[in-house]
Amino acid sequence: MASLDLPTLQRALAPRLGALIRRHTTVFLAAPEAYLPGDLIDAAMEAVHGADGYRHVRLNGEPINVADHYGFGLLLVVPRTQLSLAHEGCDQILEAARTGRLTRVVVVIEDEIPAQVDGHNFSLVLDHNALVATPQELEVMLPSLRDRDGGAKAVHALTGGVASLVLAAEPCAKVSVEETVASAASRWGEDFVEAGNEDELLMLHVCAGRLPVPVFSLLAGEIMGRDVSHSEVRAMRRGGFFVETGTRGPLIPDGLGIAARDYTVRTAPESAYARRAALARAALKNPALGALDRIFLLTQLEDWPALDAVLATEMHLISLLGEDVRAELMARWPADVSNHLPHLAHAVAFLTGGLDLPSFVLGTPKMYQELLALTLGEEPPAEGTAMHFYRQGLKQALPHRVYEREEGLERAEGILAWVDQRLTRLDSATAYQRPEEIMVLVMLSVGAVDALIWLGELNQAYSTAHRALQMTRAIVRQEHVQSLRSACKARLAFLAAKTGLTSTARSWIKKYDEVVHLHGRFDAESATLVRVARRFVDVDVVDPKEQSPRIINPDASFAPFDAEAEAMRAVLMLDEAASSSYLKVLANTTAWSEYPTWSWWPLISVLAVIEARDGNEQAAEAWLEKAPPPEPIPLIIRAYIEWGAGRFSTAASYVNQALGVVDLTSRARALATGLSLSMPGISQDEIDVLYNSVDWADMLEEVVLLPEPARELIVSRLGVQTEKYPGLKDVGKSPEDNRVVELTRRQLEVLKALDSDRTLAEIAKDQFVGLETIRSTAKEVYRRLGVHDRDSAVHLGHAMNLL
Repeated sequence: MASLDLPTLQRALAPRLGALIRRHTTVFLAAPEAYLPGDLIDAAMEAVHGADGYRHVRLNGEPINVADHYGFGLLLVVPRTQLSLAHEGCDQILEAARTGRLTRVVVVIEDEIPAQVDGHNFSLVLDHNALVATPQELEVMLPSLRDRDGGAKAVHALTGGVASLVLAAEPCAKVSVEETVASAASRWGEDFVEAGNEDELLMLHVCAGRLPVPVFSLLAGEIMGRDVSHSEVRAMRRGGFFVETGTRGPLIPDGLGIAARDYTVRTAPESAYARRAALARAALKNPALGALDRIFLLTQLEDWPALDAVLATEMHLISLLGEDVRAELMARWPADVSNHLPHLAHAVAFLTGGLDLPSFVLGTPKMYQELLALTLGEEPPAEGTAMHFYRQGLKQALPHRVYEREEGLERAEGILAWVDQRLTRLDSATAYQRPEEIMVLVMLSVGAVDALIWLGELNQAYSTAHRALQMTRAIVRQEHVQSLRSACKARLAFLAAKTGLTSTARSWIKKYDEVVHLHGRFDAESATLVRVARRFVDVDVVDPKEQSPRIINPDASFAPFDAEAEAMRAVLMLDEAASSSYLKVLANTTAWSEYPTWSWWPLISVLAVIEARDGNEQAAEAWLEKAPPPEPIPLIIRAYIEWGAGRFSTAASYVNQALGVVDLTSRARALATGLSLSMPGISQDEIDVLYNSVDWADMLEEVVLLPEPARELIVSRLGVQTEKYPGLKDVGKSPEDNRVVELTRRQLEVLKALDSDRTLAEIAKDQFVGLETIRSTAKEVYRRLGVHDRDSAVHLGHAMNLL
């Protein structure tokens, strides 16, 4: 059996960390000691420079002589202390790296609480998540885990990939992985609780476990009797105890969470019981909580009677889960289920393949009997059929779970072919007699719509969603029909907004809101799609003073489309410098996503058009190569590249090809038409025809992306209030018109302090002044920058190189 030790761990992580570090000259990392940051970065530096190509120095308050390290990469490790850039010698070290006297400098802080640092003095700032071992790396380190206790993924859930817990994951002959990890996490768990026992939000999170931010914010707010914002939860999760594990977000590793909960039960049993009971009550009564999240939360709380009650009406959902998620549930559920928990017993039997369908029928409502019978099938479905994909879990069939666009398209087409085959056997009368089967067909259709959205097949997605909505008319008396209708309407709203059918999108958004308001039926994916639709179509009804771009979670549902909507809003609502800075931040998030690179084509398309319009041919080509969008978008981007390079005849050829595409979306048509309006030598008659072919008032985001001749023409004809839209405000101005902002030393200090998670009160305390002084200084900073809130001031400060 292979054994795991520190050198093995270092070798496994060094290539990935080295590749990350290699692209930067000044790097900062803060991580708790349990992540072994100094040791792992030491191995990464050796991978970059070779064993003799860098120096490893532990900085303990002693000055560093840069001359001693001339020409070397330099690793500075600061054990359990706060790093200040005012530390003697540190500024000189960073300057030496920037000027080439030092090849590279990496500063590491080993501390339980990650240090705050002025990240703009470094070209790369990392946190503890960079040191997390992935399940794939665990399999390389410990091949024996593949066949032990659920494999590497189970161990990853226990350890979170944290170095000190991973090292404990190889069990002795008589000790399980869980026991060894729990032992290693015990002391860390005690420190965790002692450090955070006054933070009720953090302690609730220990009990709640793996819940998405919106769900946890909702429940925590209800229990604590106040609003708990998403940003508050995200700020808490940036602490060193949380690990970025993928689509479910930053989580406390199971091993640490178990240790922390056990310690809480031992030291404060009444508080621990009260928190768990409050979470269980909230999970059962809150209508906004999704059924799957309810199942996961009650599993985390080990409230088996409540879970059994939920499964009585939501049993069908376990048939939609992928194998990994099913295994995660099974690992937590009791092995010997009581006879008093019949639905949980049925669920266990289903997940283990031992379901006795006749006994299951006796204890389960008819709709779910039908659904599971259809899912299981009397005969095993053939590999590669749509039913096979459904049986494996509908989410596994969506293309953002695959790594080739062609594979995703094949799966989506397989689902639709099977739906078509079943529909041909059902006339209208039969359909009303078999509502359960129609529900399955609608669910499969919605999955196919999501697949087509990711693939960029928007017209086919729209028609499929419309048909699915019509199919729900046959199941009017079923309990969950409103959930399906809201899902269909959300997708129709998104698709209409994405393609530029603004009035149609607003109509579908209104219909979606009516369903949710009347029936309270919605899911996270639908809510995300409707939010994105609103961002596309509500430009003219939102006060721009309140607009600040959001930071996109790169692993959230439909993140690439959410990022595209934010990018389009940013280019309109921010001036050119600020929007450029924000778009670069958005682009960098894609590197941290679990989605395959190709799925980021919506955001990549925006960036490629901007670079091409501005004449940056190589940058545009690079974006286009990174994530090629579906046709005909590459034709339009290619046209912009040719226009920016001054090759106007070739650009016109590409534009004509794009305009000749059948069912070209309104937004794509606006981009192509705008380029035609920018061609030299165009006649007035041609201008009038082209201008009148697009409803530019509904395409203001696209107008910002157009070359300057078209922008000036459209803005002047529309009579747009450019003051309302900073992205259009500077059209036609020369660089000399750009304003210069001068801040006093105190104002600049406050602006830098605003670029952190600290409150105004904390900033005042740090700067030894009163709260009102900080508040009035911040307002003056906003006035001088011409903004109205903190986020906008920070974005603009970065864009103007004030930060």
